[in-house]
Amino acid sequence: MCIRMIRLLARLDRLDRRWLYLTLVVAVAFPLFVDVKLPSRMGHEARGLYDAIERLDTKSIVLVHSDWDAGTLGELKGQFTAIIAHLFRNNIKFAVISAIPQGPAFSDEVVDRLAAKYGKKYLDDWVQLGYRIPTSNIAQGIQSLSKDFRGTAPTEIRENRDVSTIPWLAQVSNCGDFDLLISVSYAPYLEYIQFGYEVYGTPYVAGVCSISTTNMYPLMDAGQLKGMLVGARGGAEYEGIMGLPEYDAQMKATEKERKKRWSDLSYATKVIKSQSWAHLLLIFGAIAGNIGAWARMKEEGKKSR
Repeated sequence: MCIRMIRLLARLDRLDRRWLYLTLVVAVAFPLFVDVKLPSRMGHEARGLYDAIERLDTKSIVLVHSDWDAGTLGELKGQFTAIIAHLFRNNIKFAVISAIPQGPAFSDEVVDRLAAKYGKKYLDDWVQLGYRIPTSNIAQGIQSLSKDFRGTAPTEIRENRDVSTIPWLAQVSNCGDFDLLISVSYAPYLEYIQFGYEVYGTPYVAGVCSISTTNMYPLMDAGQLKGMLVGARGGAEYEGIMGLPEYDAQMKATEKERKKRWSDLSYATKVIKSQSWAHLLLIFGAIAGNIGAWARMKEEGKKSR
C-alpha cells in the first residue's frame, strides 16, 4: 500500500507542465464568470484616501492627475473608477489633467460613463484639461502647475474654454485653491507633496501600482501623504469601502439599491479575485511539486536496493 502510494505521488513530479498552464488559465478566468466571495480587510491606506474625500463639501474643488493607460490598466483602472464615482456621488467638482499623451483618452472613457450614470454635466461638474505636463520633465511641470495653474492649463480641451470663464474654476490660480490633490499613476508624484502640500497645505493622496509603494509608508506616517491605494488590492479595498453598509448609511439605501448603485465598481475586485486564485494555485503547485519530488526520490531509492 505504501509503495503504491509513493508511486502515485511520484507522478506529480512528472506531470506535463501544460496541464499546469491550463489550470492557471482556468483559475484566473473562473472569478470573472462566477461570483466567488473572498474575505477582504480594509487597509488604513485606502481608508485614508476615502476619508480625505469624505471630508470635502460640495464647494470643494479637486485636481485629479490621471496617468494610467493600457500598461497599468489592470492595477489602476479600478482605483480611478472608484475615486471618480466617489467624487460624483458627493457632488464634488474636479479637473482632470495628464502627464502622458494617452492619459485623457483612458480617463475620459471612465468619467463619461460615470457622468451619465450620476447625471453630471461637462463644464458644470468636471473638466478635462488634457496633456499639460510634459512627460520629459514632470517635476518641473507639476511645479509650474502648482504655482501658476492658469498659465500651465489655460483652457479645457473639449470646447477650448478658458478656465477663467468656468465659474467654479475661475477662483483657482495655484494649488492652494484646490481642496485636494489626487494622482492615479504608476508611482506617486512627490512633487505634489513638495509644491502642493508643503507650500500651500493642500492634502495629497495617490493611487499607485503595488511595486511603487515601498518607500511611501514613511510619508503616510508623517502625514504628508494622506491616503494611498496599493495596486489592484487598493482598488478592491476602495470598492469595498464604497459599498459597505456602514459607510452608505446616510443614503438609507437597501441592499438591492446599494448593489445596483455600485454594480460598475467591481473591476479591481474581479482582478484581485483572479490574482488570489492564481496565487492559491501556485502555492498548491509548489506543495504538490515538492511532494512529487520527494516521492520520486523514495521510489528511485527503493529500486536501487
